[in-house]
Amino acid sequence: MGCIKEEAKEISWLDYEKGLQESLNKNKIAILDFYADWCPPCRRMENDTYKSKEVMEMMKNFVAIKVNVDERPEIANLYNVSSIPTIVYLKDGKEVYRTVGYRNAEQFLADMEKVLKM
Repeated sequence: MGCIKEEAKEISWLDYEKGLQESLNKNKIAILDFYADWCPPCRRMENDTYKSKEVMEMMKNFVAIKVNVDERPEIANLYNVSSIPTIVYLKDGKEVYRTVGYRNAEQFLADMEKVLKM
């Protein structure tokens, strides 16, 4: 039998405060996913985009933060989120990029690559 390389089974999402602090401490770009449980495109991203092996691997370069807009409306307001899903990328605590609407794995990977080059 050969060795099996251990792969990420899922993305490790953090809450806003913990994720923001980890992003600053580790000098990593934060990805804030603003979502709601009732949002079909948000569920589609959760079930398709975030399950992609390539996406899970690339996400290791970032700090992944989930923000439920129903539970944390003050954070959604802070980032002027008016539609979901909204993905906000923060570098050193400052917004550097944002997408609004469903992103498939290919689009999401391209977004992450673009942000890493900034």
